[in-house]
Amino acid sequence: EVRKELEAFGRGLAEKPEVLVLSKTDLVSPAERETRRELLLRETGREVLETSIEDAGLLKAFSDRLAALLRG
Repeated sequence: EVRKELEAFGRGLAEKPEVLVLSKTDLVSPAERETRRELLLRETGREVLETSIEDAGLLKAFSDRLAALLRG
């Protein structure tokens, strides 16, 4: 759905790099988190980042990876 909306909007938005993020991962079990991450990876073929404000280590890893992606 989102991809279709981006394409319909035009202006090159659909061609821009995309970042998939699972947020609030503290609200689900580790098994559920991994299942959702694997599903997104399988469906999109894209890297899936995870984050939670409740987990300082995960938040730092997310921040570092996002910064690296944005730097190219």
